[in-house]
Amino acid sequence: MQIGPTSPSATPPDAAPTVDWDVTAELVGALLQQQHPQYRSLPIVPVASGWDNTNFRLGDELLVRLPRRRLGAQLISTEIRWLPTMAQLSCLPIPTLVAVGMAAPFYPSAWAILRWLPGSAFAAQAGTARHAAQLACFLQGLHQSAPREAPRNPYRGVPLGRRDDAVSQALAAVADQLDVDTVAAQWRVACNTAGHAGAARWVHGDLHPLNILHDAEAISGVIDFGDLAAGDPATDLAIAWQMFEPAERDVFWRTYDPMLTKDSALIARSRGWAIFFGLMFLANSMSDPVTVAVGRQTLHRLGLAARLG
Repeated sequence: MQIGPTSPSATPPDAAPTVDWDVTAELVGALLQQQHPQYRSLPIVPVASGWDNTNFRLGDELLVRLPRRRLGAQLISTEIRWLPTMAQLSCLPIPTLVAVGMAAPFYPSAWAILRWLPGSAFAAQAGTARHAAQLACFLQGLHQSAPREAPRNPYRGVPLGRRDDAVSQALAAVADQLDVDTVAAQWRVACNTAGHAGAARWVHGDLHPLNILHDAEAISGVIDFGDLAAGDPATDLAIAWQMFEPAERDVFWRTYDPMLTKDSALIARSRGWAIFFGLMFLANSMSDPVTVAVGRQTLHRLGLAARLG
């Protein structure tokens, strides 16, 4: 699930972006019949979707993922290209590519058939110490030096200052719910922190509680790699505030890198990214109570949500 458009300033604060293509079960059936007829007899059932892609469960073991926006077509191409590489780095289950679909006369984008991952998405609930250790292990493995041919994302993994306009717009949209001056000051502190040094690292780019699955007491998968890019790992480390209370957050940091200190520039930048994600969830999803709750809880854990109910 994408938390709104990759460039939030392109969309009014209380509106989902315009859908470019109407993606239905009938369309999925037609594409399967044309390109992968071996799966055509399986039931096709809509499941939770983000703004950029529509998902359908295909039988018991598969998922069909199709863009419904032109931006989504770019994102799914990234997933198709790089998911096999990510599988080699991940200590947690991630989507496995089963088959690739091509554009057709009646549908203009590539699409994918993936292995179904069990579990439910986290929402605003707090993760446990076990979740914190699992997620830190996942990010420790993912955040390796990215190769030269790795994709770059103009909105994720970049210096925080490049997101300044989006943050300003979001703050204006939720000015009645936050102490705007305090949030803006904390954002400026993060932006002025020393930037990422050294080689660009692999970054998931869209790591938030709705893209993390859990089953019983453990994390069962991480999904939605469309924003995968080379850049600053602080983008992903914002999850420390999106999912965890202080004690569990300490477990997360100790597992990710025992040498990190609380005044680390990496932690300061990740806090800035948490401010960014919290504001984006809150300002761009006012009609979705689950997403709004994630934004509120993130800002609350940052100590920036005194006037949120």
